[in-house]
Amino acid sequence: DSKANFALLQSDPNPEIRRVAARALTSFIGQWKPFIEKAVVIARSDPDPTVRRLVIEGLSGVMDMPASIYGLLCQGLSDPQEVIQRASAEGLKRLHFFADKPLKVEQNKGLQIMLTEFQRSTNPFAKVVLARALLKAPKDEIKTETRKQLAAYIRSNVRHRNTDIRAQASAALTDIVVPTNSDRKYLCGLIKAERDIDIRATLIEALYGVVDDKIDRKEEQEIAAVVVANLRSDNSTLTESALRLVRSISRHPSSELVETVTQGLYAANDSSLQDSYLNFFVGHPKHFTAKMEEDLKLLDADSFYVIRTTLLIIQRSSPEIRAKLRPKIAKLAEEKNLKQELKKLAQTILSMDS
Repeated sequence: DSKANFALLQSDPNPEIRRVAARALTSFIGQWKPFIEKAVVIARSDPDPTVRRLVIEGLSGVMDMPASIYGLLCQGLSDPQEVIQRASAEGLKRLHFFADKPLKVEQNKGLQIMLTEFQRSTNPFAKVVLARALLKAPKDEIKTETRKQLAAYIRSNVRHRNTDIRAQASAALTDIVVPTNSDRKYLCGLIKAERDIDIRATLIEALYGVVDDKIDRKEEQEIAAVVVANLRSDNSTLTESALRLVRSISRHPSSELVETVTQGLYAANDSSLQDSYLNFFVGHPKHFTAKMEEDLKLLDADSFYVIRTTLLIIQRSSPEIRAKLRPKIAKLAEEKNLKQELKKLAQTILSMDS
């Protein structure tokens, strides 16, 4: 019962009970609605930081949140407790503005609170989180000059020595960079210099977003060189981001890139990563060999995706490779328990050279 839970949250002397009550209220969206203003007071004043964090997390999930929650989140960014700063930053990250819909009255008030706080605050973490959230607001809600100021603040913090600030600024770049040679060079420079693996993955995602078909061969190779270094990482998030970028730029893959992807495919220790590496060869089947399938037993994999991607590569490969792998493909086509999509693909390949 939400009333009983809120009564416990408001007045029980035991912080453990208050935490349980806060979690219970968050378990169903909408339970906070009748108590919002009282909950905002608790989020500011409860002596237990975990209770405050849980209330902030609950309130930041409220649909059509009133301006008082925006104010709470803005203030929380400069709270002495790090858990409150992080919860407030997460809450602002989740703010949802629809580019094609005008802001509601409370959203507009909230936006003004955020803008005022950005101008007033001297806390770089708070400012960078606010700039990131404000850049997601519809373009006509924020003056061009202010938007430029926000973007400039983000760019000035992407090399900050504090990892949290750098992470927030790097994530905001997605809303700032554009598909130009200078912005791609800028991102390549940041990726090369960045030591934090998660931030590097974020920057590679931003670079992926500004790669278009206008890049020439020289620029393509420069970007590929940056990516190759990140394909050798043990971090799967970073590798996945690098692979997605590789596939979007590698119209003319260098021998080093092909070799790195091949080595990665051999070293991949789970089917999802293996499939990501294999996707490179769908676009470049001439670099795939029958020996790779035989060494890695790709057509015997437990993963539907690994088998499907391997079949797609073979379909685009030379008749010689298809001939070598024909017995295995024929066996797949006959397999009773195989999904229909894979069977059809196997049968299509068998009919190609007959």
